[in-house]
Amino acid sequence: MLGQSRRLVRNGLGSRKRLRYRRQEIGDAVQALLGSDELLVEEQGIVRSALYAFRISRAGFADCLLGMSNGFQGCVRTLTFDRRAAELDEFELI
Repeated sequence: MLGQSRRLVRNGLGSRKRLRYRRQEIGDAVQALLGSDELLVEEQGIVRSALYAFRISRAGFADCLLGMSNGFQGCVRTLTFDRRAAELDEFELI
């Protein structure tokens, strides 16, 4: 399901750029998905950690999800060119 989560995030990011969703709206939508009785979200801990990182940082949700997912799989740091993502401990700016 995590792979599907990534597709959801990619699709959502494309929509965000076209429709200009605010960060608050993205966070609220992810929170609603996590709280839904009709939807099973695998690896909820990773998604919740990503949501928390998203809410306290300037990084995008896709970056937060990637960093948390990599961390849960044993990755110490994820290299990135994204300065906002690099503000999170899970990332290192290259």
